[in-house]
Amino acid sequence: MYNEIEFRTCFICAYLIQYGEYLDGEDTADRKWEAWKRSGYDHMVRYMSVTETELGFTVLDCELCGDMGYDECLVTALVPAPLG
Repeated sequence: MYNEIEFRTCFICAYLIQYGEYLDGEDTADRKWEAWKRSGYDHMVRYMSVTETELGFTVLDCELCGDMGYDECLVTALVPAPLG
């Protein structure tokens, strides 16, 4: 049994989830990971997969890193439901 949770994310967070790395010659991937820790969702990354990309530009905050104003993607986490 799984619980499905959807996240609206920026393209870079979706890319990191999909490929496990983001190489731009800067510390962008490290900064995103730190933001995921602050958001409290870093423990769920292993359950996440990219559902849809390029949903268009939005001014909402990325639900993983908190960046505002980005090209929106949809990420889904299938988290095992607690037993009991």
